[in-house]
Amino acid sequence: MAYYITETREFYGPRYETTVLCDYFGGPETFETREAAEARIAELDAAPYTTAHNESSRPDYAVKADN
Repeated sequence: MAYYITETREFYGPRYETTVLCDYFGGPETFETREAAEARIAELDAAPYTTAHNESSRPDYAVKADN
């Protein structure tokens, strides 16, 4: 089973959920274990983040299983 990361970005208005990390070919970057994906989320949360126009806060990240 492979895992990938999505992000939910909240703007003043609608919420958007997208795949956050992409591989070289534009597909989702996959991780072999949930722990590896969660470690990557910890790295993303520790890094500085600049909000986009009308974005209310930094994104929420989630690990999804690719069945």
